[in-house]
Amino acid sequence: MVIVRPVMWLSREVLRKIVDQRIVDGLLVNGTAKAARAAGWLGSRLQTGEVGAYVVLFVLGVWAVIVAAVR
Repeated sequence: MVIVRPVMWLSREVLRKIVDQRIVDGLLVNGTAKAARAAGWLGSRLQTGEVGAYVVLFVLGVWAVIVAAVR
């Protein structure tokens, strides 16, 4: 009893409620799904069908790469 009850409490209260539900399920699983959903939404907004918009995004991308390379 002296060992079993603290281990059961640790398992139930800390490992399951905090580590599994909040970190693994909440942050890693659901967080990854939310990030993928947001990236898909952003990608769908960037697809306008207008060549001028694509040129602007291309130039901004090239500029960002050059700025990152210079640093």
